[in-house]
Amino acid sequence: MEYRKPDKKEGTPGRNVQVRHNVRFASDEGESLVKLMYERSGSSLAADLRKMWSGKNAGNANASAETKRRLDAGTYSMSMTLVFQPDTITQLFDDKGSGTPQRFVFAAASDPNIPDGEVPRPEPAKVDFPTLGREFSLEAGSVRTGLRRKHLALAQGAVIPESEMDSQRDAVVARVAALLMALDGRFDMVTEDDWRLAEMVYETSSAVRDQVLTAARERRDAERDAAVGHRARAAAVAQWESTSVNAKVHKLAEWVAHRVATKGPLTVSKLKQGRDNSERVYVESAIDHAEREGWVELRGNTVSVRIADEVAA
Repeated sequence: MEYRKPDKKEGTPGRNVQVRHNVRFASDEGESLVKLMYERSGSSLAADLRKMWSGKNAGNANASAETKRRLDAGTYSMSMTLVFQPDTITQLFDDKGSGTPQRFVFAAASDPNIPDGEVPRPEPAKVDFPTLGREFSLEAGSVRTGLRRKHLALAQGAVIPESEMDSQRDAVVARVAALLMALDGRFDMVTEDDWRLAEMVYETSSAVRDQVLTAARERRDAERDAAVGHRARAAAVAQWESTSVNAKVHKLAEWVAHRVATKGPLTVSKLKQGRDNSERVYVESAIDHAEREGWVELRGNTVSVRIADEVAA
C-alpha cells in the first residue's frame, strides 16, 4: 500500500492505494514465520496464506478501501520461499489438518548428485507475465480425462482419497505446470508435457517431505524411548532405595525391641542417641515398625517392651 496525498484539482482525499500486484516473499528463517503462524495468539497468518495461495480475498473482511488491510481476489499474485533446518520444520506439518503444509513444494539443499566441479551460474529467467486476470486451461487429452474421472470417482465415494499429506496434489501440480508453461514463453494452454513434468516436480517434493517426516518421527521415537528409559531407571533406583531403607528400618526395629527389653523403657530421644547420626533419621520409623510387629508399645514418648511378647535377644 502507498499513501496518496489529497488532490485538490481532482477533489480526491488522501488515501491508501494498492501499488503492487505481485510480490515474492523470501526468508532464510522459516521457523520464525511458522512461530508467528501458530504461536502468536489470534494470528490469522496461516489462514491468509491458504487464501492467497488460491488467489481469494485475504486480510481483514471489515477493512475499507481507504484503510486497506485486505487483498481482493483477482488483484494480486504472490509466492513465498522459506528456508528451514530439518529439525525446525516439523511444526509446519502439525497443521496438516488445515491443509497448510500440503500447499508447499519442498526441495532439499543437499544432494549426493551435485557435481564436484564448479557449475556456471544460470542467467536470470526473463519472462514477461501477462496482466492479472488471464486464465489458462489444460489441453484436452489423457491427463485431463484422467483428472476428471479421478475427481468424479472421489465425489461419488468410489475410491479412497489419497493420503492426507497429498490432499492438494492436483492443485499443486496445476500451479507448477502453469509456471513451467510461462517459463517456456507460452501463456495460452498447459500441455500434457507441462503436466507430466510438474508431476515429476511434485513427486520429488513428496520424497523430500516424507524424508523430513520420517526423520522427525524417528527423532520423536528416540526422545520418547529415552524418556521411558529415564523413568524406568528412576523407578529402579527408587525401588532399590526403598528396599534398602526397608531392610535398614527392619534391622533398627529389632535393635529397638532388644534395647528396651534389656534396658527397660526408653524415650525416643534416648533411642536416637544410641545410634549414629546417619541412622537416627530412621529410628522413629523403626519404632513404628516394631510396634506394628507387636514387639514394643509406644506410650507418649516412651517405648517399652510389649508384655507377653517374646523378642529374640
